[in-house]
Amino acid sequence: MTQTPRDWQKDMELAEQLKSWDVDPGGEEEAAAFYTMDEDGIYTTVRADNMLGEDAELLHEALYALPYWLQEAKTLQEIASGRGREALRLSKLLGALNDELTASEERADATEAREQRLKEAVQAISDEYCQWRDKGRAANVMFNLASGTLSTLYPDTPAPKEDDNQ
Repeated sequence: MTQTPRDWQKDMELAEQLKSWDVDPGGEEEAAAFYTMDEDGIYTTVRADNMLGEDAELLHEALYALPYWLQEAKTLQEIASGRGREALRLSKLLGALNDELTASEERADATEAREQRLKEAVQAISDEYCQWRDKGRAANVMFNLASGTLSTLYPDTPAPKEDDNQ
């Protein structure tokens, strides 16, 4: 092994290459082996004569874990060096924007539900008007329907009183 400084990008590329290797743990008479196939369909095998199957499986798992931990180390290094502060700030900003988007979607859904209930109330009021010969009584029934609907749609806003209409 050389003592040259590590290059994160080259290490990551190497780790990604190693993920293409698979393991044959071997058996009692057979040593473990690692193998891969290149894009031309040619197999490459590396025998591990002194390696038990369990050790070969462990090494194989480590090869898959290496890219993850290289990325984690890079992220932590950036945070520690100050370059990651911007990434953290942006991550928090994205989280806040996502929360606001969720709240806006919930408000839009509630508005659509209120609109549907208003449409239904207007239809019921219209139907009620047509059923009465005495339009004065029809107006009272329609007013009660409208007041009841509005009081459930907008509970914080007081419904108009009958005296306000005159």
